[in-house]
Amino acid sequence: MKVIKPTNLGWMTLKNLAKIDDKYRENANLKRKKLAKLWSSEESMSDFLQIFRHYADLAESKIITTTDRECKIKTVSETEIPIPLTIEKNLDEYVKLGLLEIEETSDSVFETLRSINTEQKNNPLQKLRSAYVELTGLCNLKCKHCYRGGSQPTEKGLDVELLKKSLEPLLRAGITSISITGGEATLRREALLEVVEYASQHMALEGIPIKEKLLKKYGKANPTIEDLLETEQSQNLRKTLFKQLTKTKDEICAGDYAIWDKHTEEDVEKMLIHNATWRLKYDKEQSTYDLDSIGILTNGVFENPEELIAELKKYGTGVHMQTSLDSFNGHTTNKHRGKKGVFGKVKRLVEIGKEEEFKIDITAHNIGGYNTRREKENERYFDQNAPMFVTDGFLQLGNSVENEGHENSKNTSKYQPEPKIGDLSSEKNSKKGWCTAWTAPEGIHIKPTGVIGNCLYVRGISEFGNVTEQSMEEILNGIQNTRINEMFRDGTIEKYQHELDKEIFNRKFSRACEIMVLTLTYGAIKERLISEGCEDPIREANKETAKLCGYSVPEINYKKHTTNLETDSDSMLVAVAN
Repeated sequence: MKVIKPTNLGWMTLKNLAKIDDKYRENANLKRKKLAKLWSSEESMSDFLQIFRHYADLAESKIITTTDRECKIKTVSETEIPIPLTIEKNLDEYVKLGLLEIEETSDSVFETLRSINTEQKNNPLQKLRSAYVELTGLCNLKCKHCYRGGSQPTEKGLDVELLKKSLEPLLRAGITSISITGGEATLRREALLEVVEYASQHMALEGIPIKEKLLKKYGKANPTIEDLLETEQSQNLRKTLFKQLTKTKDEICAGDYAIWDKHTEEDVEKMLIHNATWRLKYDKEQSTYDLDSIGILTNGVFENPEELIAELKKYGTGVHMQTSLDSFNGHTTNKHRGKKGVFGKVKRLVEIGKEEEFKIDITAHNIGGYNTRREKENERYFDQNAPMFVTDGFLQLGNSVENEGHENSKNTSKYQPEPKIGDLSSEKNSKKGWCTAWTAPEGIHIKPTGVIGNCLYVRGISEFGNVTEQSMEEILNGIQNTRINEMFRDGTIEKYQHELDKEIFNRKFSRACEIMVLTLTYGAIKERLISEGCEDPIREANKETAKLCGYSVPEINYKKHTTNLETDSDSMLVAVAN
């Protein structure tokens, strides 16, 4: 029999369509009308949910089959129920949109259902919420910490029409946020506005009042810090921190919390109050609750910011900007960015945002801390005029390798030892474990070269596919069949970390992400080299990885270095060939 079943995109679309009323509430009808523009009609969208939603309900033991003449619902007892003509009329549309596939099977209804339920459970798009559009690889600054290594003249960016075509299936499936970045996204200003205009047609960017947000989140329209301390989130954090107090400092590992000062019960309460204060402050700073969002990441150095902000405001409160500072010391930020006046331009951008009631978020890397009177004044200024997140350090990739960017940060946690090559394990938590996002990404990255992947920091390898060679629908529906995905599922990635050359990758790492990027890049390159018949794939893969990620290659004896590695090149060649 021929069975009709959802694809990766189909599962994601069904789940998000079913949640529209609960998520968008008074804006639900508006959201449906916007999404319907991506279907042949609103009726077609509604029929898709109505007919196929039972697949998402494991209690419903039915499948949908098709013949040349008609479609039917089959139950476990082999009872057949005719399907309304509308589904037959729209079936071709659903298949063309990449939402359904038709598969020939000789299995029973029960066995087919079990197989379909397994596919739903393992759907790699089950956590997908966001799209990241890297509009261009070009940049107008030379930042010391840049993970890309600076502007990329060969990566001008994809054609706008291809970008919109690539976003279409993601929007139809119900992503709730889009981030537009670079390089420097404002260098393609017209393309930037065109992408925002297109996405806004299918996203609910209108906000609801802050009181409604607070009421939904905390049960009160005007909650206090004490109210937040009583929430389930705070109670769970308190339990976690008290468990950690039973450990000695030597037993504390990456992934544990850095509890202030003396690591006491009093410090736990201090940390909880600090956490609740920050959460409440951030929530109350927002004038609206944005259901969908479009964010533009910029370095703040572009012409006529007033005009661009005025253009972006037209699309709703869900559109915002995000910029960053390297330090609250203006001279340090300018020096790190390789250009005079950067600090002043960021400050002016924040002023304009406040004047125009346009949201601009700030990430402050806080190199050197804030010690002088001027630095403290600057910290207060930005904190009072924009939502701000202070972070520590930079990833040891690109320019940051040579400049040892993260070591310039003053606030490195003293209770979280840096991860080392060989430390990562699938049995450890996220701070020292492997990222699960290559098997179930929360965000899809569209890179200037057309590569579609999970991680902003991975370069030079094909992750899930390339939209210049395949449609976005084909790529998203085939993620589980990619070698990158398989590396994480079969454990190969864990083996590859031990083949990284510690003489080349000899920096301190601030988080597991850096080791993960290096290992993944190395593994993909090594397997390619094996398939090409390379005589020394370990050596050459280390060299290529180093070049891509900003590391220099010392003159070392690779024969001596690689003799103790447990590597079966022949078996990997078979894996690549298959």
